[in-house]
Amino acid sequence: TNVMLLPGLEIRTPDDIAIQSYDLTGKFAPGVLTLRAENNLTVSGALVDQSTTNQNSTGQEGLNSWSFNLVAGADANSADLLSTIAGAGNFTLDAGRVIYTDAARIQLAAGGDVNIQAPSTAYHMTPNYVPYSVGTYNGRIEGHVQGNLNLNGGVIQSALGDIKLQIGGDLVIANTNTSMGAVR
Repeated sequence: TNVMLLPGLEIRTPDDIAIQSYDLTGKFAPGVLTLRAENNLTVSGALVDQSTTNQNSTGQEGLNSWSFNLVAGADANSADLLSTIAGAGNFTLDAGRVIYTDAARIQLAAGGDVNIQAPSTAYHMTPNYVPYSVGTYNGRIEGHVQGNLNLNGGVIQSALGDIKLQIGGDLVIANTNTSMGAVR
């Protein structure tokens, strides 16, 4: 049996985390990036592991792509990376920004709300140029939200993988001038 070791990077803080942009495309061997903020986690740029305009995405899940664990309101006393404290922090993906991995898992967790804004039309994974905010071609997307999941025009999309959402509050799908909120 072949064994593959993948690198892991965990950044944790008792404060907020604000991410501008990380493009991990071809810069490092694929692995797992974990961001754990005990307060708020905001992504105001692109967090990607491959160009989202690649029309030949065929990666095997978890082998050729970075996985992302993004946690707001993290429970620092828990060994569970996705454990959160109720009401402790919000996750926000700003408008026109994207989180994408070609063939790995994206896990979002928040003790408070998850707020996903409308996507940019610059990001797409299909020939039809369907925009998304959080996406994967062949991976899984999981959400563990103690508060509300607010899709303010935001789109969660997987072409071939599963999407699993556990929401303690409400799923709020709102339209904007440029996008209809959706899970697809």
